[in-house]
Amino acid sequence: MFARLATQRLAPGALSCGRLGGCARRLSALADFSGEEQVGHDPLLERSVDEATLHWCKTVTSGAADNWQRVSALYDQDALLWGTVSEDLRGEQDLVDYFKYFAMIPGLSLREGSYKSNVQILSEDAAINSGYYTFEIPQDNGDVKAVPARFTFVYRRRDEPIDGCEWAIVNHHSSAIPEQPGALKDILAKR
Repeated sequence: MFARLATQRLAPGALSCGRLGGCARRLSALADFSGEEQVGHDPLLERSVDEATLHWCKTVTSGAADNWQRVSALYDQDALLWGTVSEDLRGEQDLVDYFKYFAMIPGLSLREGSYKSNVQILSEDAAINSGYYTFEIPQDNGDVKAVPARFTFVYRRRDEPIDGCEWAIVNHHSSAIPEQPGALKDILAKR
């Protein structure tokens, strides 16, 4: 899909997203680069994108009193979110409301060593980071619930850094890792 977007320009309003407006703007921003402009392997750029994701991880688990505001500020104004513990696609105020819950879970943490990522640079101003992390959520009975999850962050470079981060999140999908069906395990085992 991104390869197709890289060669097409979307006219404003080309897509309709109902109350989650702004999809055309987001896709247009990602489509603003062509194959000739794509950045090759750039370790410094890749590291800055990975650092943006690690900054999100540290912020969401910081336990700060204003945590939901700090996390929400990492997102572009018209970003979309599929949250780890939410059934709804969220944008605008719904995104903020999600972090009023998730970023404020007492004792929320990321399991040490669970973060693994793969950065794709689309252009000097657009990138994707996909990978894994495991959240640890304290339970009322004293147990800690581990939530292994996979993530994809889509970033656009900011004009001005916020909280030291030069990348704005324009799309974020985080979901608990499902159990693979037995048939798929069998197919993969035959390789």
